[in-house]
Amino acid sequence: MIEACGHRLLLSDGETLDLVKGERMKIVDIIPSFLSSPELKVNFKGFVGNRKNNTGEDRGYTINTATDLMTRYSLNRKGNMYKIIASLEEKILGRFFIRLRPPELDYVILKVNGDCHRVLRAGEMLSLSSRDEIRLEEIQTNIHGKSGFHLSINGHILKPGETRGVDLLFRGALGSREHEVLVKKDGMILGRIRLALE
Repeated sequence: MIEACGHRLLLSDGETLDLVKGERMKIVDIIPSFLSSPELKVNFKGFVGNRKNNTGEDRGYTINTATDLMTRYSLNRKGNMYKIIASLEEKILGRFFIRLRPPELDYVILKVNGDCHRVLRAGEMLSLSSRDEIRLEEIQTNIHGKSGFHLSINGHILKPGETRGVDLLFRGALGSREHEVLVKKDGMILGRIRLALE
């Protein structure tokens, strides 16, 4: 049984679970529960739950699929397909797979000067004055949940619900007309929009 995307999911032997890279998951347990014994291990190949004592038992750990997995242990060594094995001593009881899709930015909603909403999709540009203020209203992606998202603008971080003056965000970079804005979560770039000074 897996917890992911706000749900508990039961996977059968050989089944593949699709997640977006950056989503968190947890291996809860193996079903039926009568199989549980001290010798039973559920091992996510490419993840180490306890770095001080790696027993190969990975149940109960929250796994960030963007930062906690080792690419070299993925099935294709590209970091998008991983194997989880349930075993009792040397006998494999079952296995299933995690396939990671790339994260995608749907849109960003900015509120300009407290009254005007602007929706920007990946690559789109918004023109602003240096006297304007912007508030980050929402970031929508294909990743389940809303935590950890922010914009990175010239080294400044703007989180949902925060308001900043354009002059502050562009200070030290006012010589440039266009500015790339990175949409990020947990250090991972999800997309880019652009802001331009009029």
